[in-house]
Amino acid sequence: MSMENDNITLQGIVEEVVYYNTENCYAVCYIQTETEYTAVVGCMPYVAEGESVIVTGNWTNHIEYGEQFKVASFEKNMPKGKEDILKYLSSGVIKGIRRATAEKIVKLFGEDALNVIANTPEKLAEISGISNKRALEIGKSYALQLGAMDIIIFLQKYGIAPSYAVKIYNYFGSASVDVVKNNPYILAQEVYGIGFKTADKIAKNMGVKSNSVSRIEAALSYILWEGALNGHTYLPRDLLLNKTCALIGVDKTECDTVISSMVFSEKLMIEQLATTQAIFQPAMHFSEKHAASMLLQIAKVSFENVDFEVDIVLDRVEKEHNIKLANLQKKAVYSSLKKGAMVITGGPGTGKTTIIKAIIQVMEWLGKKVFLAAPTGRAAKRISELCNKEAKTLHRLLEVGFSDDEKELRFSRNEENPLQCDVLIIDEMSMVDIMLFHSVLKAVTPGTRLIMVGDSDQLPSIGAEAV
Repeated sequence: MSMENDNITLQGIVEEVVYYNTENCYAVCYIQTETEYTAVVGCMPYVAEGESVIVTGNWTNHIEYGEQFKVASFEKNMPKGKEDILKYLSSGVIKGIRRATAEKIVKLFGEDALNVIANTPEKLAEISGISNKRALEIGKSYALQLGAMDIIIFLQKYGIAPSYAVKIYNYFGSASVDVVKNNPYILAQEVYGIGFKTADKIAKNMGVKSNSVSRIEAALSYILWEGALNGHTYLPRDLLLNKTCALIGVDKTECDTVISSMVFSEKLMIEQLATTQAIFQPAMHFSEKHAASMLLQIAKVSFENVDFEVDIVLDRVEKEHNIKLANLQKKAVYSSLKKGAMVITGGPGTGKTTIIKAIIQVMEWLGKKVFLAAPTGRAAKRISELCNKEAKTLHRLLEVGFSDDEKELRFSRNEENPLQCDVLIIDEMSMVDIMLFHSVLKAVTPGTRLIMVGDSDQLPSIGAEAV
């Protein structure tokens, strides 16, 4: 056991792996050091029984399991003795090898077993029950694991915790080292869970200059996304400059030059709004402009001769619900019939829900297919109960799912696969941000009536810009 920067370093043999999560490499295992048998917990990529490991961290006291060693960094040496190699191979850490196969490999190749698997895996086919194809697959599995471990250990040298190193490797694979060396700030853009401040710490450890262009660019993007979380699709240029310079301590002139360069290369977008230069992230700029264009196309559609006998239906609605619709409420119902898009707004108790009920009944009486939605589960449940009609969250309505590489969420409903309805009513519209609204509009074809209901004084959107 040794001390290193207030951390403790232990070295020993992994005797038992109690738990291992293949996605984030979190493990619970027991290691035998020269003096003690110790419970070790934390991110330990590809840890396996029989390995010699070096772990750095600190002792913690778990309320249920007692004293444990919590890992901050992790290294391992491949097992050398026959017994340790057999234990390692029997652990299942290498795809295609279990206890019986491990025994055959160690019996034939002894202490050279791991070297054979790494460098001449075709020799494994000399063992009964292992085909040439399986031998090569075992070698490939072992090589991938060794490559991943080398990358993770390399990243740890720059202060990247094992848990982050695993995320980086899972995203960039064998290119991880080159990617991080070239521009560590790309981690904040691409790897979920790694923000600007973490990437900045990594860059500092790698010797990136405090006024480097890559650092200033990353800081500008961070400030803009932080603004988006507070509901802003853009920031005025002066405000963006001040916030960025305060964050990373660079000269204002240098920062302004980088903004101009990013605008020129379309990494940022700029709009002149009266006396203010508005700076956008490209995704926000596109979503806002495209949403406005699509909404205009939907709103341009008008419907004629659809109010025939509507008064009869409204009378029936009033009788069924024991209410009396005010003239403005009736006007809203008539407008929903004639307009491609409309907004119903008002404070609590002004009758918005009553209008929604009336619109639903009239539209369904006319044979129209009506979808009811809201931005959150709670809002969807509430409007569903009030209107006695199924309501979905917007994400469920748009059929959210993962992309093919499982790295991002996507909606199945879009321009190529639009919503199959005649009327879409969205309640609590003030909680819908511009990115989500853009996705909704892509799934709505002109000719579908879009009715947006909300109160601008209620809860704000979760992301940038309340619609």
